[in-house]
Amino acid sequence: CIKRHCIEHQDLLFSLGMLYPTVYHIGYIDDLRKDPAYASFWNNVDKTHASFEEMDFYQLKEKLTSTQKKDLLKIYSFDIDKYLSDIQNKKVNIFVVGHAAENNHQNEVIQSIKDWYNLYKNNEKYKLYVKWGRNKKLKTTLQEQGIFISDFPDISFELLIITDLIPDLVSGTPTSLFYNLPKERIDRIYNLPYKHQIDFLVENNLIQRDQIIDLAEQDIPK
Repeated sequence: CIKRHCIEHQDLLFSLGMLYPTVYHIGYIDDLRKDPAYASFWNNVDKTHASFEEMDFYQLKEKLTSTQKKDLLKIYSFDIDKYLSDIQNKKVNIFVVGHAAENNHQNEVIQSIKDWYNLYKNNEKYKLYVKWGRNKKLKTTLQEQGIFISDFPDISFELLIITDLIPDLVSGTPTSLFYNLPKERIDRIYNLPYKHQIDFLVENNLIQRDQIIDLAEQDIPK
């Protein structure tokens, strides 16, 4: 997914389409078109003669050999042997901290993680992880409350798809990460800002309304 880079580097991106015949390979094109945050990007790109193709990570997965997948993980310093040893044949259950934590919703994110953690902490068939992204400071807050959860390796979910390492269950706050997951792997989405992302998941039948958790309705232990 190049969502964040669409804004940060859009001058370079759309200028290429003006100078050369260009095909943009972009993840989540439909959602990007609907998101007001990227209106300026599309306005600029649509002035060019570029064309677009949806990025299909599952198709790419089928094209790579097992050796190529291992080499790809090495490039990103992902220690597959250590990871497999860590999970010990358990199912991988992960909470993903989306962009909400970067926009004055840290308390709501903490409460979301605690709700998810309390649901699964005593279920021994799962290995629990949190994927923090740029929000590791929240980890300290949880630890001060006596909650210790393993960090998920700092690696993109798109790479996990390509290398057949998709976690068994994924919960979290709204993020485009969920768009490419099989719907049977999506567990709970916590109702924080970025409503367009939740709407996209529902409209594309990736989640049902009862998978959207409203914190105001949860009795979460402090």
